Amino acid sequence: MNQRLVFRASALSDIDHAYRLYEDQQPGLGASFMAAVEQAIARIEQNPQQHARIRGLVRRAILQRFPYSIFYISHHDRLSAIAVMHQARHPSRWRIGKAG
Repeated sequence: MNQRLVFRASALSDIDHAYRLYEDQQPGLGASFMAAVEQAIARIEQNPQQHARIRGLVRRAILQRFPYSIFYISHHDRLSAIAVMHQARHPSRWRIGKAG
């Protein structure tokens, strides 16, 4: 049975912000971004260990077509998304200690 990826409020805010930026650039582009997010979530939930660790227990799943990544932790009993960030941003923006 696949575990569900649970998002921090800040990670959901990251997604919302990126969606609005893309939708403002071109109508429909935000929806394409959300589809890429959903595909990445499905990959993570199907096989959480497939993505490389980048710091401690934090793993990174790169979105297809968009320069964003989902940063998450695979706990023994749950999956926690701690940030969704543009690849040009430094990952120190999130704090592991607040992962839920």
